[in-house]
Amino acid sequence: MVEATLAMVRACLGDDQPGHLVMLSGQSYPIKNSWQIDAYLSSTADIVSMDLWNLEERWPDNYRDRLDYFCIPMSEDKGNIRLLRPRREMNARELIGWTRRLVRETGVRRAIEVLHVIGRHRPDVRAEIVGGSQWWAMPWHTAQEMMVFHESHPEYAEFFRWSQFPDESFFQTVLSAMDPDLATRVGPTLTHVDWTDGDWDLPRVMSTADVPTLLEMPDHTLFARKFLAGISDEARDAVDAAVDQGSVR
Repeated sequence: MVEATLAMVRACLGDDQPGHLVMLSGQSYPIKNSWQIDAYLSSTADIVSMDLWNLEERWPDNYRDRLDYFCIPMSEDKGNIRLLRPRREMNARELIGWTRRLVRETGVRRAIEVLHVIGRHRPDVRAEIVGGSQWWAMPWHTAQEMMVFHESHPEYAEFFRWSQFPDESFFQTVLSAMDPDLATRVGPTLTHVDWTDGDWDLPRVMSTADVPTLLEMPDHTLFARKFLAGISDEARDAVDAAVDQGSVR
């Protein structure tokens, strides 16, 4: 996901049309009209819009998983991963146990590949890792500087290559390493996401019942997710109608 996002950043910068780069998903949708979006982004020319958290504060229950373990995909199936400690930190019994399990689950060749990976040296940048939502926005010049820094500091990409949920930390960490004063110019994220617990998948899918709330979102909330085809069609149409009529503040 990070490599795909970096490819999109390069493509945007290659178009040479300065503005803002806004990271959205295919399930995101604008809840402001185009002039409101343009006006807000024009007023935040030096602001990076993203969540920026210490990992222990943001994910107190599992932040160590993101820092101390190799995240190894076991197949192409989403979520089929193993979190493994570095090989040098395993005692003999643990290493033998994992070797047998990997051989049983994946075969000898793949087991050898995994053991090789967890035996690799990882750059010790753990003290610098921060994170938050992957839905960010940044000015053009910041994106340019970020790509230069990323290409000259490969240790961050190498660390995140084997981390769990790297899309929730890579860009925050690289920008913070590039600019130690980043926190002073970080603004709120532009995308509303509803993580309210209930009898539904998270984050929650938008429906027509959500439209009044979406239309009252603050000026910086330009987008919302998740809008799903079929399920959220009426909600999307209602937002469009309100935006077209100038009902959004």
